[in-house]
Amino acid sequence: MARYQLPWTLRFAQSIWGFLSKFRAKGFALANGVLRCGTPMAIFHLILLLGFWKGIRACFLLTFSYGRYSIQIPGYLVPIPIDGSTSEPFTFLQVFVMQDFHPITELSAPKNIIDCGAFVGYTAIFMAHHFPDCRIIAVEAALSNFNRLKENTKLYPQVTPVYGALWSKKGVVKLLDKQADTWGYSVTENQGEGEDIPTVTVDQLMADYDMSIVDFLKIDIEGAEREVFIDPHWLPKVKALAIELHDHLFPGCGDNFHKATASIDFKCLYAGENLILVNQEDESDQQINAAS
Repeated sequence: MARYQLPWTLRFAQSIWGFLSKFRAKGFALANGVLRCGTPMAIFHLILLLGFWKGIRACFLLTFSYGRYSIQIPGYLVPIPIDGSTSEPFTFLQVFVMQDFHPITELSAPKNIIDCGAFVGYTAIFMAHHFPDCRIIAVEAALSNFNRLKENTKLYPQVTPVYGALWSKKGVVKLLDKQADTWGYSVTENQGEGEDIPTVTVDQLMADYDMSIVDFLKIDIEGAEREVFIDPHWLPKVKALAIELHDHLFPGCGDNFHKATASIDFKCLYAGENLILVNQEDESDQQINAAS
C-alpha cells in the first residue's frame, strides 16, 4: 500500500483548528464555540439529522452549554449523554452528525469489532446501533473516560468495556499529560502521572474474546499507534480498520503504520480525521469500495 498524504481540505482544516485553538486557550468564548459546533456545515447536518427546531436547539447546547445534557437521535435506543465541559460535544458531532465512520456501516454483517481509544463510548454506540448483532470490545485507558464509557453503554449488551491501553506487549503504562483534553490523553512507558494502566494487545483481545477475525478495528490512541505498529503480526486478520495518526504528537507514527500495512492489499479512503483501510482480499467487503 502506498503512503498517503492528507487531502488539502483536511490540512486546511487542521490549520484553522490550530489558529482557533490559540484563542481558545486564552479563554475567547467565540473561538471555543466555533471549535465545538458553530460552523455552517455542522449546523446544516444537525438540522438534517434532527429536524429544524431540534437541530437549532442541539446546536445551541453543543456550542454554549458547559453542563450535562443529552440529545435524542432518531432511531437510537436512548438519548446520547454529553458533558459540555469536556471534549464530548465535538466527538458527538464527529461520530453522530458528520458520521466519520459511516463507510464502515457498509460492512457485510460484521461479528467482531474492536474500538481502541473508545473515549466515552460514542463510536461503540454508533456501531451497536448499525450492527445490533455484533460484539463490540471498547478499550479505553483514561479512567475518567472509562467510567463514562461504562455508564453510556450499559443498555447496549453487545458492548464490552475494557480498561487498558492498546500497546505492543503486555505490561503497564502511565498517563503522559493529565491536563490534556479528555479525548487527548496519551500514555508512556516512561515516567508519567497517576496510577498504572494495564496494557492490552490486539492478539490478546482476539484470544480473550475468541475472535479468529476482526471485522473492524478502530484505533485512535493519541500516538501509541507508533508502538502498536512496530510488529503487528495480527494485521492480516483484520478486514477493515480506521486510524487517526498523531505524528504531530509523536513523530514516527505514520512511518511505522505505513511500513506495517505496505505488504497487504488495502484500499484506502478518508472519512473525517480517519484513514480507513479495507482489506481487498475479502470479497464480502467490496460494497465499501462503492461507498467511497
